[in-house]
Amino acid sequence: MQNVCRYRLRDVMNLQLYISKKNTSRHSEYKEDYVLAIVDLDKASSYPRNFVCVLPQLSPTNKSSSAYLKLFGEESLPLAKRLLKKALKHEADSEVKTELQKRVDILEPKQNTIPCIRCGNVFMPKKFGKYQTKICSTCRTKTNSTPI
Repeated sequence: MQNVCRYRLRDVMNLQLYISKKNTSRHSEYKEDYVLAIVDLDKASSYPRNFVCVLPQLSPTNKSSSAYLKLFGEESLPLAKRLLKKALKHEADSEVKTELQKRVDILEPKQNTIPCIRCGNVFMPKKFGKYQTKICSTCRTKTNSTPI
């Protein structure tokens, strides 16, 4: 329904996201999904003639065989990030913004950092089962190497 952002890929394609709502009902549930289609403005001026592919639900670890990943290959994740971020800047609808923000957060997971309880330096904790380390590796090696 809305054209939201543009990105020129290798000066060959003038790409833009086209966002549309898809209403689905299943077993007395009503759900609104957002379909993000990638369109090439150099092909034609209106949707669906300029359709390239649908932007799937991506994650950095997901290696599905979608048409998007086959078409853009190694550039698929950086391109998706750029298109989503530009769409987020230009979008006015709050529901669409939250959907775009969810997809950006999936592509850019936040690093979990905490301060060390001994020295106060910030570090990324390791998980052992359901437990997290609270002491950084330098403090851990100091305590392990001190003679008794």
